Amino acid sequence: DWTKAILFMLIVFALGALLFPSQAEARIRRVPKGQPPVERFNTWSLQLHMDRSFDNDDFRGGMLSLTKQVSREGAMRLNIGFFEDDDNLYEDRVFFHDGYSFVFRDIDFFDISGGSISLQYLFYPRIDDRLRFYFGAGPRLSYRETDPDLAIIYYDYPYDWVYDVRVDESGQLGFGVEGSVGMEVFLNRSFSILAEYAMILENRWYFLDLEYYDYYGFYDTDFDTFEDGLHLDAANIRLGVAVHF
Repeated sequence: DWTKAILFMLIVFALGALLFPSQAEARIRRVPKGQPPVERFNTWSLQLHMDRSFDNDDFRGGMLSLTKQVSREGAMRLNIGFFEDDDNLYEDRVFFHDGYSFVFRDIDFFDISGGSISLQYLFYPRIDDRLRFYFGAGPRLSYRETDPDLAIIYYDYPYDWVYDVRVDESGQLGFGVEGSVGMEVFLNRSFSILAEYAMILENRWYFLDLEYYDYYGFYDTDFDTFEDGLHLDAANIRLGVAVHF
């Protein structure tokens, strides 16, 4: 929940203050007499984000980011994220005669259902030793496992002889744009904490491993896809920490 996430951030924040006590984000490099001073910034930063949706207050997953400062006002950021399974449940099914079966659902402590990768250009309109704001956007690619029952509801099966349809596995591929607006607070030159709002616009496709059954129990297998259209996810709040080097 939020309490554990914030507590974790505060602990890492305090450790950063002890391990990296320098005070300035940038420093002046000595140059020959008569030339202007040159500011040298930390070129790289490694960020860890926790992702949460505020529309239904659920934990979405996390994201690891590698950022390279390319200018005083700009940076490139590579994001690798993961999704937590929506219900953290998996099925153990026991089959009996006449088609009856019992399903036992066990709770996983943590189960990853997919991941994403995105590349963003971030712009910093205001540079300060302690506080800076940023916004940016870039392309995004994602894939996650989906609920087979949900896929059955939305899929239009083309076969007239089919008596029953089952989805062995199903996945969802997304491609679009990810935008971010955030704030970064520096404790020192090497450590910061972040708060970020993210918006994702992507087109999605379902991939289905299907089993078609007729009335007599014979079946055929097929692998099919269908387009689910354009989706806007505008309810992502991220808290994170960053180490600059």
